[in-house]
Amino acid sequence: MDNTAIKFKFYIGGYFGSQNEVEYNENYLICSVPDYPGESVAPFQAIHVADDPDWVALLEFTRNLKWRSSYRSDVLDGTQWEFEFAFMDTTLKSHGSNKYPKEFDQFLALLNKLLSKHNIPKVY
Repeated sequence: MDNTAIKFKFYIGGYFGSQNEVEYNENYLICSVPDYPGESVAPFQAIHVADDPDWVALLEFTRNLKWRSSYRSDVLDGTQWEFEFAFMDTTLKSHGSNKYPKEFDQFLALLNKLLSKHNIPKVY
């Protein structure tokens, strides 16, 4: 699989909770997963994902998403998220505040399956 033209950047967090970021960079996912809320510098871990079947499954799942650009609820505090994705013929840029697309839990499950293989704590 040609991994050179992939953009994958996902952030989720809240003011009182943990903040997680996962970004693709040249066959690696760079993961920032703080140990506790309020940590000023989160530890980073890089995992090699080129040709990993769980990475391929996540890419294929994401290629089929038709998320709106914005999901918002009337709740002021809580969880915010952002996702940017580009792969092959698909581009997606979406964000939200306390509201999520219907496939969001499935997206998180696929991402967390990949991260857990490398002993990285799940994101939300």
